[in-house]
Amino acid sequence: MAVLTKEIIIEDILAKFEGSLILDEQTATDMPLLVCKRESIINLLEYLYFHKQFQFQFLTTLCGIHYPDNEGAEFAVMYQIHSLVNNIRLRFKVFLSKDDLHIPT
Repeated sequence: MAVLTKEIIIEDILAKFEGSLILDEQTATDMPLLVCKRESIINLLEYLYFHKQFQFQFLTTLCGIHYPDNEGAEFAVMYQIHSLVNNIRLRFKVFLSKDDLHIPT
């Protein structure tokens, strides 16, 4: 069996969500950052949680971030999840406008 890597997981996410739900991808750090639309965050997290191999079942961080100079996307909600069985962590951000501050929970 091949070793599971963060690159394999990101490839799977991009294929599963057909690239339309992931707006940006930054993988230069040890914890990849994927930016997605608010409409997709629940489906994405559920997919990773229930995936038989990935098992991202530990939410390490959930926080809000303020970017006052980022007009139209002044706020973000960040999720950091961890697959304990695979020892892989991922970070997701959903950006929100100051005029539309709601996100599904």
